[in-house]
Amino acid sequence: MRFSKFSHCNRMSVAELAILFARQDDRQVLTGIDLRCMSAWATESIALRLEISADDVRASFCCAEPHVLTMRACSEFRYCVRCLQGGFHTAWFQLHVVERCPLHDAPLRTGCFRCAVAILYVLGAQLALSPLRCTACHCDWVPTLVRPRGRCAPLADREADLMRRWAHCANDFVSINGPIGRDQRTGQYVSARTSTPATPATPGSAAARPHVFTMFNRLFDDPPPTLHEMAADARRQILLAPDKAAVIIGAARDRALEFNVDDWPHFDQGFAMYERLVRTARSHLLSSRARHIERGTRHRLLVDDLVAPTNAIDSATAAALGWAISWFSPAQVLAPESGFFTPAFGLAAWLARIPPRPLSTHPQT
Repeated sequence: MRFSKFSHCNRMSVAELAILFARQDDRQVLTGIDLRCMSAWATESIALRLEISADDVRASFCCAEPHVLTMRACSEFRYCVRCLQGGFHTAWFQLHVVERCPLHDAPLRTGCFRCAVAILYVLGAQLALSPLRCTACHCDWVPTLVRPRGRCAPLADREADLMRRWAHCANDFVSINGPIGRDQRTGQYVSARTSTPATPATPGSAAARPHVFTMFNRLFDDPPPTLHEMAADARRQILLAPDKAAVIIGAARDRALEFNVDDWPHFDQGFAMYERLVRTARSHLLSSRARHIERGTRHRLLVDDLVAPTNAIDSATAAALGWAISWFSPAQVLAPESGFFTPAFGLAAWLARIPPRPLSTHPQT
């Protein structure tokens, strides 16, 4: 969007735009330079000439390396019609896992919204010669920009903040999901997860489940808080009184372990101590009724990928269930009771991601 507006206002050729902003030679300019990946662009020049920060430049691209493009971002311009008509576009609309614009609750689309001709997401002749206008039907995509003394009204502060939070969330979720590796036979980059299952997926199967960010984008107007935001919030406020914390820690020492250590040799006594603490905190802090919801409701939650109508359970029960599921795993919390106890897999996953503490760090720190 920035390049299109710059091209529109300065009436520059594609070669001139490439000299200013790209790292490519003239031959590659003729076929179009991919706008999804940052590696092809002179980011310092972009920041200087468009008078934006380096962080804004990075946020304007879908990724930093080209080998993740085919699995992550759409090669056609993907947009919200109302955002485009107002002169706004964001790089995370290009991501395959995004389905709708959270600002207008509208599905994203590709192609000209009048004639449906494809719009390639590249810096090429189409963008330079006819910026923000369809080359087939000559429809102006941003009407306010082509009027005499035309300009685009920026998003309101609330709208801009919402889009910024979705951008941070998309970056967090997509960067940690779907690791990329090389095929040992061909040397090509491949995704660890296939994008389309080889066999038809049945409802409730792992292959039928959409990306976790897609679910957030479908269901919620606001993105979930990032780990950075939650960590900052935890440092600002202490929700548990010191005396109550001492009671929980004391009770955890005497609590019986709920899984057989002999059956799970990789979970040592250090892990057992943390699990006792988590289970004790649950019994002290959260409503016990979350454990006693009817078995049918628990089973449906498990089968439906933890998605339920808002009137299925009350908010306190949902909060208690969410807390338990994140620490113990859905299978342990929601599966029918069978007398088979497992370690708290959510706790194990959380502990596995803690960076190792330097030996020089004091134990009480």
